[in-house]
Amino acid sequence: ICSNKRNVERYMWNIATKFPDPGRLLSGSYTPGPLATDEGFAAFNTTQFRGMGYVLGELNPDNLHDMNTWSDMYKVIRRCNTIFQRMDEASDMTAADRFRITGYTRFMRAYAYYLIVMDLGPVVILGDEVLPNNNGSYNNHRATYDESVDYICNELEKASESLPLEVLINEFGRPTKGAAYGLIARLRLIQASPLFNGGDAAKSYYGNWKRSIDGVHYISQEYNEEKWAVAAAACERIMQMGYKLHTVPKRPDTPDL
Repeated sequence: ICSNKRNVERYMWNIATKFPDPGRLLSGSYTPGPLATDEGFAAFNTTQFRGMGYVLGELNPDNLHDMNTWSDMYKVIRRCNTIFQRMDEASDMTAADRFRITGYTRFMRAYAYYLIVMDLGPVVILGDEVLPNNNGSYNNHRATYDESVDYICNELEKASESLPLEVLINEFGRPTKGAAYGLIARLRLIQASPLFNGGDAAKSYYGNWKRSIDGVHYISQEYNEEKWAVAAAACERIMQMGYKLHTVPKRPDTPDL
């Protein structure tokens, strides 16, 4: 698969097909959408509108239907690690090619970890290893929530060094430097929030959730104000890049809020 640059690139972009589509807000099998709320009701069943599964109590840790991203995302991570391990086999790859492919691959690997931590909590960090399949290699202890977020953010920082500021229209959908910075900002804000930063919610929901090998809490039970400073800096950076919200001009008949 890595005999030349073309094969490496084809293999790399094929990895992206494993990611769920977050834009399918109503009938997507992964994105629960606006119907995943106690205020939502519909005459349709959950095979048509997956979000209703939350309302009807059909989704639980033992039955996630096809919303379980764990397996697919670790397949993404393994394929990304395969590229890092075998990229040198492509004799026609230039330094510029390597720089670009490394950035995209590192972003996709970090994005896979991001989806896991958002959906299922702390992750099993594999680093650059390509582990054998089906022999218990992935049956390992999770990192803590803070360790998971720090690892993902550090990987996104490294990826951003190789990512472009913008892409051509025919490359729409490829990650940019702003995409990496935006994910970092989102993760840092969540990490600083009371849910994961020693607040009442963290103590109520996760107070007894400890790692068996060392007794460390998976979710921090002590408030750390420095996390808010890190989050503020991450948000300021993305704001200074000039991104603006897409808005539609108000019409004369638009009612006031």
